Amino acid sequence: MSTRVMHLIALSFILDIILLDQLSKWAVTELLLRPEMGADPVGLWDWILSAPARVGFVSIPVIPHFDFTMVWNEGVSFGMLQGFGIWPLTILSLVISSVFVGWIFKSSTWMESLSLAMIVGGAIEMSLIAFVLAVLRAF
Repeated sequence: MSTRVMHLIALSFILDIILLDQLSKWAVTELLLRPEMGADPVGLWDWILSAPARVGFVSIPVIPHFDFTMVWNEGVSFGMLQGFGIWPLTILSLVISSVFVGWIFKSSTWMESLSLAMIVGGAIEMSLIAFVLAVLRAF
C-alpha cells in the first residue's frame, strides 16, 4: 500500500478519534454521572447539538482507593494557566495539531501515522469542547 493511502487513512482516523472521544464522554456524563445526581440523562443528539448544563461534582467509588470523579478544568493539566482564558490554549492546540498533521504527511510507517493521528484527534476534540463549553471536561 502506498504512503499516500496510509496518510489518507491516518487523516480519516483523526475524525474517528474525535467521534469516539465525544461518544465516550457522552456515555460517561449522561449514563453514569448525571443519573448518579438524580437528574435525567440528555440524549446523544441533544448533547452534541447543544451545550447541556454542567454536571456538578460527583464521585463514584469503583474499587477501594479509586473513584470516578467529574472535573471541569478551566486551564491545562491540573488547572495550570487558568487565568489565560480558553482562546490562547485553543489556538495553541490547533497550531500544534497543524504541525502534527504535517508530520503525518512526512511519516513512513503505519505506527507513526496512526499515533500522530490519535494525538491530533484528541487535541482537536479538546479544542472543540473548549470552544463550545469554554471549559474542558475531564474524568
